[in-house]
Amino acid sequence: MSEVAVFDEVQMQELFTDPKLRSFVENHVEAFWVTTIPADIVAVSFEWRTWSVRVSRKSPGRWAVENHGENYDEAGESEYEDLPSSRTDEFKTKYRHSLEKAVEIAFRVCRTVRMNGTTAEGYSNWYRMNHMKEGS
Repeated sequence: MSEVAVFDEVQMQELFTDPKLRSFVENHVEAFWVTTIPADIVAVSFEWRTWSVRVSRKSPGRWAVENHGENYDEAGESEYEDLPSSRTDEFKTKYRHSLEKAVEIAFRVCRTVRMNGTTAEGYSNWYRMNHMKEGS
């Protein structure tokens, strides 16, 4: 499995206070994943992305919070992202955010993502119980 850099919500926000790092992200990073799955599980489980959302740069300084084609607004409400020719200015205003706001929304939304009725917290607990037993 390839290595993944994992930052919690506070660390992620702190990263953006560094002007060089912020400039790098704003100018070179196209997208990244946000999850609340703990780092020790992300390191060994390929399934962590199931309970994650993607933050994607859509235009300079404007980022989208995405999950399976849905885009999220500040309230955590979603709407399917249509073809580029069908995206209205209203859609872009509602579903495009500053980098900081997108990260904030992403952490909030990924806590609500469910797969087969299970949240990231439930999956993390299950994974620890079944795959990370003490002494093994």
